[in-house]
Formats: sequence, structure tokens, C-alpha cells
Amino acid sequence: MSAVDAKEVAKSVHCGEHAYVANQGENTVAVLATASNTVVTTVPVGFNPFGVAVNPNGDSVYVTNFNSHSVSVISTPTNTVTASVPVGNGPFSIAVTPQVPTEMDQCKNDGWKTFTNPAFQNQGDCVSFVNRINE
Repeated sequence: MSAVDAKEVAKSVHCGEHAYVANQGENTVAVLATASNTVVTTVPVGFNPFGVAVNPNGDSVYVTNFNSHSVSVISTPTNTVTASVPVGNGPFSIAVTPQVPTEMDQCKNDGWKTFTNPAFQNQGDCVSFVNRINE
């Protein structure tokens, strides 16, 4: 496993127990254990990876590959690439839209606990949010 350049760590995205770092010169993503601050594995991706984003439930990481004109999708449970999506010339940055509740039923049965942006204190907060966005 390779050393991680400090400049690249700034491009990492924290995902629970792991941080994901784009290694541009190596065409990989380093997976760091946040508890020990060590590289646990590297994942081969496209050419010149740059932007990194984690989906709201944390099960996928998206990495832009500038010179491959694609986005690699990494499964966080397995730390393997599950898809490579062509997106056009020179993708640089990436963002993932947070999942928000749109119906009151999504707040029931502890469903309110699955939302992180916004995060809710209880089911009532979640229901109030849904009511506001549906006005």
C-alpha cells in the first residue's frame, strides 16, 4: 500500500469508520481506517481521480476520474468498484443530494432516524419537516 500525500487527504470524505482519498497520480482511492489513521486498502479507479462524495446512507462512494471522463462507484461494504459511469470530459467535483423525507410514512417506525441531512431529534420533528415542504 502506498503512502497518502497530505494534500490529498483534504479531498477525502469521511464515511463512518473509513475515509476515502483520491490518489491522482496512482489512479486509486485509498481507504483509511479513521480509528487508526492507516490505509487499509486501495481501490483501482479511472485515470486521474479527483472528486469524492459519499451517498447519504453511506453504502457507496462516487469518484470523478478526470482523464477517464467517468465516475467510479465504490461499494463501501466491499471497497470494490461496482460501476463506471461515463459522464463527459474532465469531471472534477461531485456532490450527492441528501435524502429527505417527502411523506409522513417515511418518519414512522424509526424511519426518522435514517435521515442525516437534515437530522431529526424524533418522529415529530420529521413529520413537521414533511408538512413544511408539502405546504
